[in-house]
Amino acid sequence: MILRKIRIVTDSTSDLPLELKEKHQIETVPLYVRFGEEFFADGVDIDNRAIFKRVSKTGAMPQTAAPTPENFSEIFKKLIDEDQDVICICLSSPLSATVQSATIAASEFPTDRIEIIDSLNLSTGIGLLVLYAAELAEQGMPFKELVEMVEKQRANLETYFAVDTMDYLYKGGRCTGLQHLMAGMLKIHPVLTMEEGQIIVKDKIRGGNRKIQDRLMDYIVANEDQIDFNYIAVPGADCDREVKSMIKRIKERYPKARIISAEAGSVISSHCGPGTIGLMFFKKQ
Repeated sequence: MILRKIRIVTDSTSDLPLELKEKHQIETVPLYVRFGEEFFADGVDIDNRAIFKRVSKTGAMPQTAAPTPENFSEIFKKLIDEDQDVICICLSSPLSATVQSATIAASEFPTDRIEIIDSLNLSTGIGLLVLYAAELAEQGMPFKELVEMVEKQRANLETYFAVDTMDYLYKGGRCTGLQHLMAGMLKIHPVLTMEEGQIIVKDKIRGGNRKIQDRLMDYIVANEDQIDFNYIAVPGADCDREVKSMIKRIKERYPKARIISAEAGSVISSHCGPGTIGLMFFKKQ
């Protein structure tokens, strides 16, 4: 049996910090953000702060687009030519054509060299799966066994996003005018989660940032006996202070927790808006 080195590929919506991607040699294929006829590669040509500034100035909402098969083929070819096998973990297929593009690209190569995994998740939810896969690969786990482990771990992933403003959901056509108005008047923040790869409303919080963090902490405390504290992520969209505060609260209660602080990329932020804060973790198998 040939044991080649396994490399992990993902897309830019995984929102992993650069230092982790560099440490684990994780390759990233960017999605795209479009304003009119202008296209920007997520995390390469534009970040979330530039998105928010442009929306605030012009009122024009960005559109997002998946990578092309050619974008994936370029990276796959490089890694295969280096005699490395590839596991590619991408944004949820019900939300994007990214998995489809990666699958088309993989069909150009030997079937036993590349595996495409649909994360059925988004942002650092994908990132945790990517990090988990990369760390198992570094331990020398065989290719097929590694794929099976990641697919099993996918079912243990919990994802929550508390949205600070409904403006982006409203302007993007993801909530009605009445919902937008009522949420603004009552200061209601929806908490979103993932179910079968789709975004659904888990909860609604009335109040400010403290109430949001209280609710996110509730999700941890309620599951503390089942959580794998080696894999927790707190992403935010241009809300550094809130992210630091949330991480501090988790650390005070669970000092040994490994927590990834992440900035939501421009694609994720185009849909959720500024001030959005998330929480992701694995439950133990």
